[in-house]
Amino acid sequence: MKTVVGLGADAIGLVLKGLGFGADQIAGALSSVFTLGASAVGAILQTLGFGANAIAHALQQVFSLGADAVTGILKGLGFVASSIAGALSTVFGLTGDAVAGLLKGAGFVAGEIAGA
Repeated sequence: MKTVVGLGADAIGLVLKGLGFGADQIAGALSSVFTLGASAVGAILQTLGFGANAIAHALQQVFSLGADAVTGILKGLGFVASSIAGALSTVFGLTGDAVAGLLKGAGFVAGEIAGA
């Protein structure tokens, strides 16, 4: 679709989602066809309506990112501490202390971490 129709990454992501592909599959396709980095792919997935859990899982699977990198990307995308905490717990199986440490490292303040 990129070559034949000339669609950009956002448009191709939308088409793939419409065809029923999930975040992991879309992330993999965008990463390989457009050689996009994790942050750019995360932003496209968010634009397509995927939440923190789906984006975190896709970034872990496609880019082999760890929890620290995923935390930073999700924060950069504007996700709140509670959404990021849920994603870290679900995708990486992290406990409260580990999640709190990652949130602190990403620059969240005590109140945001406590509320997560």
